[in-house]
Amino acid sequence: MTIPAGGAAGGPRPTAAVSAAQPDWVADVPRSISGPAWERLRRALPTGVGPVAIGLLVSGAASYVFLAVTARLLGPLRYAPLASFWALTFLIGPGFLAIIERETGRQLSSGAALGVRDGPVVRRTGMLGGLLVLGLIVLTAATAPLSASRLFDGNEWLVVAFALSLPALWAQHLSWGTLAGNGKFRAYGRISAAEGMIRLAGCGAIVLVGAATATPYGFVVALTPLAAALFVAPAVLSSNRMGPLISLRETSASLSWLLVSSLLSSVLVNSGPIAVSLLATGADRAETGRFLTGLVLVRVPLFLYNSASATLLPALSAHAAAQEWRAFRSTLVHLSEVATAVGLLGVLAAATIGPEVLRLAFGARFVLPHFDLALLAGSAAALLLATTLSVAMMATGTLVQLAAAWGAGVLGLVAVIAAVGPLLRRVELGLLFGSLASAVIMAGCLSAFLRTRFRAADAAQPIRSRPLQIPEA
Repeated sequence: MTIPAGGAAGGPRPTAAVSAAQPDWVADVPRSISGPAWERLRRALPTGVGPVAIGLLVSGAASYVFLAVTARLLGPLRYAPLASFWALTFLIGPGFLAIIERETGRQLSSGAALGVRDGPVVRRTGMLGGLLVLGLIVLTAATAPLSASRLFDGNEWLVVAFALSLPALWAQHLSWGTLAGNGKFRAYGRISAAEGMIRLAGCGAIVLVGAATATPYGFVVALTPLAAALFVAPAVLSSNRMGPLISLRETSASLSWLLVSSLLSSVLVNSGPIAVSLLATGADRAETGRFLTGLVLVRVPLFLYNSASATLLPALSAHAAAQEWRAFRSTLVHLSEVATAVGLLGVLAAATIGPEVLRLAFGARFVLPHFDLALLAGSAAALLLATTLSVAMMATGTLVQLAAAWGAGVLGLVAVIAAVGPLLRRVELGLLFGSLASAVIMAGCLSAFLRTRFRAADAAQPIRSRPLQIPEA
């Protein structure tokens, strides 16, 4: 009797069964890249990049207009508290709450690759995220006097606005994760576009009223994520289908390590303006606003690249669940090439025309020199690559190594800031060194992980390809 390789007599191969169950948005991920450069770029990007990119482009343009208008109206000194508030909101909020989006999207997309939709995942990750938000609000209240004096020039209303931003960001990230995990990338993009346009409309209303402080602008920044999430609530609710439960212990363990990784990465990505604000003396207080405008400019590629990373996690998670490691590597390599090319172009643009763009957008008082912008663009390029590799590590479940990589980057940032002299230069070099350190460590961890998987597959291949002979009775 001869039993076909791969299972019991007449049984299907597990991989084939998994592949047949994959939805279209997973199957569309290319296995090979060929053709002209534009075609290579289009096919290297995961399915769904277009709608997400359009949403982020609208949001990014609206954000730049918001920051430019407020910078010009408030001036460097009055703009400094708003710059710190903006940086803190996108440090603590996403640093803690982006894990809800990532774990929800990862579990839903992995279930999709196996033919399963897990509605309770959304409620479970949402509940755990809600508890996290409650803890952050308590911590914000406990540290309110210190935050107001050190970060917001004594403006306690900005502390209140920050506390309100936490549940708003929870709703936004939970919605993003639900939509990404179910492949609803058009609705995902609509959240981003709606957030930018609502924030810009609020800014316009404040300008018409004639407010001259950072407080009303801070409340606009805090509440727009909630308004954007409500804008696509029907699409989110329609995705919440029932299915078999994943254990609470598994979800909690994943979220714990994702929390550490996300917080460390947010420190590395968003702590620059906060570090400048904390280290600045009286004569340097205006440097926070100048630094933020330069950072916002050079991170345009990083902001737009989020459209690719948002769709990459569901695609790679599906490949990992199906044990399709060669397709996993192909998708990752091609997107890493795109990230590197975009980052280098950003460095070139910042080093040549960066100061002129800053002068045009924000005014002469916010201009940074060519070399400062080149250093900031270099750190943004390294973050592009690190972001791509970090998504791959989330998909493979190597979350401890991911946290270690981001932690090494934060240590590098702190070490350089402590060692180098001038205020802006020490922060710029710290961001560059820390980002490069994280990217290199992630690349090494992923390379070792994939080598192990390929060796295991090669060792099992001869056994699967040889029919098993069983003597007749």
